[in-house]
Amino acid sequence: MKDNKKSNKIKISSIELNNYVKPDPHTLVVQSNRFVTNGTDNDYFYYVENRYLGSPTNQAIIDNYANYILGDGLYDETGNINLEDILDEEDLRMAITDFKLHGACVFQVVYGKGKEKVISKLYYLPTKTIAIYKQADITDEIEKYWYCFDWKNKTKFKPYIVPAFGYGEDNESEILYIKRQSPQPLFALPDYQSGLQYCEVEEELSNYYNNHIKNNFSAGKIINVNQGESESDEAEEEAEKAILSKVKGTSNAGNIIVSFNANKDNETTVTNIEITDAYQQFETLSKESREKIMLSHKVNDPSLFGLPLPSGFSSVAEQMVQSLKILYRSQINPMRKIITKGLENVLKLNNPSIKLKFKDYEELKVQQQPQQTQMMSSERVSFDFDDTLTTDKGLSLFEDYLRKNYEVYIISARYDFDGELKKFADKYRIPYDRIFTTGDNKSKIIKVYELGITTHFDNNPDVINKLPNIGKLI
Repeated sequence: MKDNKKSNKIKISSIELNNYVKPDPHTLVVQSNRFVTNGTDNDYFYYVENRYLGSPTNQAIIDNYANYILGDGLYDETGNINLEDILDEEDLRMAITDFKLHGACVFQVVYGKGKEKVISKLYYLPTKTIAIYKQADITDEIEKYWYCFDWKNKTKFKPYIVPAFGYGEDNESEILYIKRQSPQPLFALPDYQSGLQYCEVEEELSNYYNNHIKNNFSAGKIINVNQGESESDEAEEEAEKAILSKVKGTSNAGNIIVSFNANKDNETTVTNIEITDAYQQFETLSKESREKIMLSHKVNDPSLFGLPLPSGFSSVAEQMVQSLKILYRSQINPMRKIITKGLENVLKLNNPSIKLKFKDYEELKVQQQPQQTQMMSSERVSFDFDDTLTTDKGLSLFEDYLRKNYEVYIISARYDFDGELKKFADKYRIPYDRIFTTGDNKSKIIKVYELGITTHFDNNPDVINKLPNIGKLI
């Protein structure tokens, strides 16, 4: 009797699966004989840049942040320096975009030809083009940088040394490197570092959408080769390579399964692998990625960035105004301060009294009203109750804000409204819809943000720390 083992043989080729490896920011600094780079060949800058180019949500947030920071431009409050003669607005805009994108921005400092050292021009340089000159102690103040147009192609674009600001000889050009504080001491990390993997997810989802469409909404294909039993393993491997070379490309990568069997009575078949719940999967992952990206950027109101609002979220004009105020206080103004301080440090050579300030868009300015009380009425202030409003200091502040017609709220971690808290509200005629008992401090913090509170007074340092630029300790 013939042995049927070979006849029943089925061979399935390998299935390609990808494994995501999250970049470790603690291992980014790479030192060679001459260069100190942000990853090999500064490739972490390129990685971050690709997350900007590939994620629509990330790009929209960064571009809008840059617009908010720049506003209607930068000027010297003292009037002693015409900044437009030194720094073009487009150079400033690109530098601000880099600052939000990478956590740092770079300028080329160009001096005039006279004997007196005066800055004539500041030119934007892409942050990714700059590496640090290797020195004996890398923790010391950096004296030199390397510039290269493309660090991935150092053979074609030769790196050359440029002194850091203050270390050049005579009137040679220098590098001004402005960066935010971050766990990475040499190269700043983006302030949305925790959201980069979700930017990548959003990018890969768009690729998958396109691949799914190109594959006629199939998850992949099984190619079943019915060749009989005469072929050897080597011949099967050659056949597999030939098949994959014809059908496999970037749109089908990892989605082709080649199966060999001994039944030659049937023709070679191509079968689609169908997925029935792709839409739901796409929708869930897309929503999750978008929300996590917004959270990493500390977006308090998606509508301010032209992003869709989450389900159940309403954004009326008054709420948007409050959200914008919080955004400026907690995010925009701190970034502006870092940039202006860095520029002031170099432009003091031209005038020691220089005071740089960004001009807000006209429509975003808080207009002065005839009476101070009218101006104050749009402000939202909240107080914790226990050990805050029950203290002399807290009560005095509370009464003062009421006199000035502020919109005053009480947000307590208590579990209920009855008793002492209700009596207090009745005494000061505080509407019940402005009093919230959240049950815990975490929910209290969330409520502060939900209400668009501009100032919150509390006795708990942990709460204050979770409310940067909003919380005030009693």
